[in-house]
Amino acid sequence: MEFNTLVNLLDTHNEANIIATERFKPKEVIYIYKQVKEQQLQLDSLKKYYNSKFQNIKFIGEPIEKLDVETIKGLVDKYKDKGLLINVTRGERIYSLTLLYLAQKYNIKCIYLDVEDKKLISFNDDSIDITDENFYDLNIEEIIESAGGSIIIDSTESNSEAIIDQITDLISNNLDVWERLKYRLYDPKVFIHNQLDPMTIRLDMKYLTREEMDIYNSMLHLLKKNNQIQYTSEKQDYITIKFLNNNIKSFIFKSGSWLEAYTKRVVDSIRQVDDVKSGMLFLWDSEKNRVKNELDVVAIKNSTLICISCKDTSKYDEVALNELNVYAQQLGGENVVKILVATKMPLKHSVEERAKEMNIDLVIYDGNKNVFEEKLRNIILK
Repeated sequence: MEFNTLVNLLDTHNEANIIATERFKPKEVIYIYKQVKEQQLQLDSLKKYYNSKFQNIKFIGEPIEKLDVETIKGLVDKYKDKGLLINVTRGERIYSLTLLYLAQKYNIKCIYLDVEDKKLISFNDDSIDITDENFYDLNIEEIIESAGGSIIIDSTESNSEAIIDQITDLISNNLDVWERLKYRLYDPKVFIHNQLDPMTIRLDMKYLTREEMDIYNSMLHLLKKNNQIQYTSEKQDYITIKFLNNNIKSFIFKSGSWLEAYTKRVVDSIRQVDDVKSGMLFLWDSEKNRVKNELDVVAIKNSTLICISCKDTSKYDEVALNELNVYAQQLGGENVVKILVATKMPLKHSVEERAKEMNIDLVIYDGNKNVFEEKLRNIILK
């Protein structure tokens, strides 16, 4: 059955409304919204997305000063003879129920999308039908754009992916060694960065132990073998390193980058996950300016976002939790999955309690890959 007009209630996140549009392909889509600045901004962002994604569908915003039964009834009266389909998946419950009541009163088909379980619930004259549906799965970029954001860059695609995988494996398989070694990377006496030539650094070996020297020499050989660096020995204790790829330099000297890469790989291996990005820098429109934000790993399963922050340390606190919580809810709404991955439990016990209160799952990688991967999989699939 074809429907000319799909009616939705505008919400903070409108993924289900977009999926309903894709499923029924109406000639026009109506969004009922309050005449307040916040909803007007949301509508403007959504209209821009629709004009790009659904060029053959007319987008209509129906502003109302207040959401009450009589006002909504007036809108239904206005469109009821246009082959109407009412979608009650999103919006405040009281107004969704009002639309459902009016749909039954006027014998108009009404639907609810259970996106996660891929079921379409249809309310007809005197029956409720539940059917299995292969709904269109929104990708990460579509969800962000529909809510008014945009991805600036992500590190998912990289011409140094093979060597990054090798380094990630070396660290994740030898976590105890890495714990002793990693602090040297951020010691300015050991690694001397050249501000005039960011791709060149000097390594002063005299501050290293014999074990550290052996490991760093092995790493230099690996990077040179894979055409990521060139290096020369100036004196007995100094090595000059020239990076040929800025991606690999950033990966090595950015704290937690290996944990981000490993976590991304684990999430990507889960069959039910539809899309995954790492090192994602995104822009968000605020009232005053464009705000830059970053998330380590972002994935999507059945149009539900999974946002992950990675900390290769025990020194994370409520600030890290708040940042993850704000970014995740901004992108994915109340149904978003929030995970903080770390290599150690937090120093303060209160952080664990606060994570539970914010519905953030805390997952620790202590070197046991099987346990870590199983925990992530269970959280994502629950």
